[in-house]
Amino acid sequence: MSLIEHTLFGKVNKVKTAIERLKLAEISNDPLFVCYSGGKDSKVVRRLCEMAGVRHELHYNLTSVDHPSVVREILDDPNVIVDKPRDENGKQITMWSLIIKHKIPPTRIIRYCCKELKENSGRGRICVTGVRKAESVSRAANNDVVKILGKSTIKNIQGSDIKKNQKGGFVLNLDNADNRRIIEQCYRTSKTLLNPIVDWSTSDIWEFSRVENIKQSDLYVENGGKYKRLGCVLCPMATCKEREQEALDYPQIKEAYIRAFQKMIDLNRGVNYKWHSGEEVYEWWLYGGKKTSQLKGQISMFEKEI
Repeated sequence: MSLIEHTLFGKVNKVKTAIERLKLAEISNDPLFVCYSGGKDSKVVRRLCEMAGVRHELHYNLTSVDHPSVVREILDDPNVIVDKPRDENGKQITMWSLIIKHKIPPTRIIRYCCKELKENSGRGRICVTGVRKAESVSRAANNDVVKILGKSTIKNIQGSDIKKNQKGGFVLNLDNADNRRIIEQCYRTSKTLLNPIVDWSTSDIWEFSRVENIKQSDLYVENGGKYKRLGCVLCPMATCKEREQEALDYPQIKEAYIRAFQKMIDLNRGVNYKWHSGEEVYEWWLYGGKKTSQLKGQISMFEKEI
């Protein structure tokens, strides 16, 4: 059973450990703020919160570009709170409005969409996520216990092993390697992030889902579907192959991106774009100018020209 891990220090029950982490995080008068996406990891976290018996709320950020079947399932669930990101005037923020506002498509480097559509919710709360090291090479390589993001003071931290991270914040390392990077403190959003399944593998997720009879989306490969992960449709963080498949499956969303790119060009006449139409922007955005493959220098090429 993969959820039972044998280490030099003895047997570790990953489910029990995750539940203990959730119980230890219940220190506020507010319920835990569960960042819920309807994906496999967040459904596992939801079940773990129920097993732990902790007070929690499920919050979903309506991004306007999630898989339609996932959105429908969430909107039909009375236990999920749907948060709609809004600007200072109260108008709802969408991917389409962000593209026009920022005058460029979202890219792997310029990820304004995540910041404005997802990261502002849960300010001042203890937020529970389904983040896992197994889903990111850089995440696995930089698995510190507490990561202090943004501008912060370290005057009150005495005798700690502190180093600076690549984003200009500070990283505090503790000795117990088995519990690294479970908690992250973000000073920009004034919230604490708890990652109770950070050390789970993808096989752990599926095993727990089977044992607990968690209904996962049919879109996943494990259920005979096409996708390993479910996120925003045509997310620039996905591979070119994954995005091509999504464009075939969701032509309406593809066309919505093209219309937004066209409006971006039409409404920002002062920008010296190399593109003349939304279709040209889309082709570059997906292929880097070549329909056969995605160029390695795609992002740097964009940043030099715009």
